Amino acid sequence: MRSIGAAARWLLRNAAAQRWNLPADRLTTRAGWVLSPDGRRLDYGELAAAAAQLQLPDAGVALKSASDYRLIGQPARDVDARAIVSGRQAYAFDQTWGDGYVAVIARCPYAEGELEHLDDSKARAVAGVEKIIPISVREAAGLIGEVPLAPGIAVLARDTWAALKGRTQLALRWRARHGGDASTDALAQQAATLLKGTPTAQVRNDGD
Repeated sequence: MRSIGAAARWLLRNAAAQRWNLPADRLTTRAGWVLSPDGRRLDYGELAAAAAQLQLPDAGVALKSASDYRLIGQPARDVDARAIVSGRQAYAFDQTWGDGYVAVIARCPYAEGELEHLDDSKARAVAGVEKIIPISVREAAGLIGEVPLAPGIAVLARDTWAALKGRTQLALRWRARHGGDASTDALAQQAATLLKGTPTAQVRNDGD
């Protein structure tokens, strides 16, 4: 990175030197500008086309000495850090259009399960929650063609917080349609059990 910066600086200084008819070693660079001893200055954008036509010397260019560092080794300020840590930063996720709702879905943990019981009274009591909509297996699959999706309960709300809070207040009970427990938790437990069993066979052992 230092070499790339030094090369760019050399090209920009020499492009400015040609325009001003001055020796390049009399010019300095700072904060996006090439500066002359008599107070003239050109920004990097004005010099970019001319600099791109120049050839770097075969011997390379000198790197900036450590005593001249203005950025390396110095603390950098983040212009939006305060807004981020205080919750005021706006992200694309926060954008809204018109009177649209924010929707989150509580998914069935079984690949082909179905809803056995739903009590959404507490979810509906959350301020900002507008609708609770069950989604069947057929409806879920229709959202993206024929790819099967687990059924779920959609919570529609006026903002993200209300939607997420409403989902936590749903009282749900699901069941597997074809027997057995193929839930996310069950599969994770099965994987953990297998890891504790017979060691797996090593196929390759090379590289660093």
